[in-house]
Amino acid sequence: MEKLHTRKFIDDKLRESLLKIWDKRDDYHHLNSNVKSDRQTLENLAKEKACLLVEVGSQIFGFSVVNGIMTPQYPKY
Repeated sequence: MEKLHTRKFIDDKLRESLLKIWDKRDDYHHLNSNVKSDRQTLENLAKEKACLLVEVGSQIFGFSVVNGIMTPQYPKY
């Protein structure tokens, strides 16, 4: 994330969203024994990460329309 951010491939908001998705990834991905595994906790975590993923997708593939021409927010993607 830091390289992408430093090289200006992503902005601050996108960096933060990606870091939130990545946060504790191994805990819920591998269901580590030191992580509470009750269903409600996992559901909340899954919902939070899914919402962040939609947000990231919207940021990366976002666009504006000017004079009838679609202009991507990140043309390099």
